[in-house]
Amino acid sequence: MDQVAGAKQIVLCFDGTGYEFRGDDTDSNVLKIYRMLDRNDKNHLHYYQPGIGMNTGFIFSAQDFKPNAKPMTKWYTRAKDAAFGSTFEEHVMAGYRYLMRSYTPGDNIYFIGFSRGAYVARLLTEMLDHIGLLESGNEGKVRFLWSVFSKWGQCHYSRNTSQEEKEDVFQYMKALRETFCRPVTQIDFLGLFDTVNSIPHFEMNRNRFLYPYSTKTTAKIIRHAVSIDEHRAKFRQDLLANSNPISVRAGRLRIYKGQSIEEVWFPGCHADIGGGLRYNKKEDWALSHVPLVWMVTEAQRAGLQFDPEKLKQFWCFDESEFEYALWKASTNGELHDFLQYHHGAKWPVVLSWKMIEYLPLRRVLLQRDQSWRVVRWPPPLGERRDIPADAKIHVSAIRRLKTNSYYRPKNLIRGGREGKRNEKHSTVGHEIEEW
Repeated sequence: MDQVAGAKQIVLCFDGTGYEFRGDDTDSNVLKIYRMLDRNDKNHLHYYQPGIGMNTGFIFSAQDFKPNAKPMTKWYTRAKDAAFGSTFEEHVMAGYRYLMRSYTPGDNIYFIGFSRGAYVARLLTEMLDHIGLLESGNEGKVRFLWSVFSKWGQCHYSRNTSQEEKEDVFQYMKALRETFCRPVTQIDFLGLFDTVNSIPHFEMNRNRFLYPYSTKTTAKIIRHAVSIDEHRAKFRQDLLANSNPISVRAGRLRIYKGQSIEEVWFPGCHADIGGGLRYNKKEDWALSHVPLVWMVTEAQRAGLQFDPEKLKQFWCFDESEFEYALWKASTNGELHDFLQYHHGAKWPVVLSWKMIEYLPLRRVLLQRDQSWRVVRWPPPLGERRDIPADAKIHVSAIRRLKTNSYYRPKNLIRGGREGKRNEKHSTVGHEIEEW
């Protein structure tokens, strides 16, 4: 992608729930990408945000952060945040404030996110689409700006709001942005690892209207790595919107131009896509290495510059020996399952996730005609994800199917929708040619 001379490269990385810097192989793919960025150019600016439920000192503004809180209070705050995403808005606004301080017209902007962090990146992109960016020094107006944008989003996707009320909110938002904000160039790259919402406030009107698809942003290049083998109901896929053009009345500040969008399904559970799990003793390469290399390659094509030595350190360099690492990761990397004991999580964690599966959680199921139907009953009980008929499947899934006779996910095979929805695998012994 063409770079304007003198333009800055601004990269914002948003990690998944419970993830922060560890400095070893258990860093998430978002953090590994952040560690590979080129630190030697003064025009390269980088921002990393720990996941929801973690280091709130990085997220809250000075007046909101309470560093001297009692340990039990801190633990409760983090646990509540991890479960319900109570600081989600703060995460979006923190990224917005960083751009206010860093951006000048013509700069290239790249967003990378995992899990809820990917949803933060998507919603921040949408906010920039509709509101634009306040001038630096106006940080005190960010919360008010967010409240207006959030209200517009809730009204826009609500079937219970009159057209007149929607128009009033839109006109107010339009006047606000024309008075206080400046437009931002299209986001150059939006890289997402298995986006999930799981934010009750944003699972309401917006998702009733669109789910399982998220709103479409105007980012130039969007890449989304999606999990084939995640089964937890609270980690349902949040797919990219279909390719219908954005209407003028969608309220966006910048002109919508053509995009390059790819949503690719990879083998593994949610954490096998975004990384962050510890290697087992028999594992040379984690399954999460495959989507990491794919995302780095796609980001490079979009113009994102990395440190060549760091690319080699993390085995993301285009040489024959690194191809071997990809093959080992896709064929022998451990596939984790947080609903099964001894498959990547401690038993109290597995037990808690199992209990949630008995709740009548709202979700959507793919029908034979490729439409989606909202259901609450029966309870999910670990049901598999539905994969649309036109979905792109990564070659690593084919490699795993060919080399591992036990890897037969029912949501990938012909007739896989037959039988119980919580059956994860087809009968062992099927050859790949029969699928």
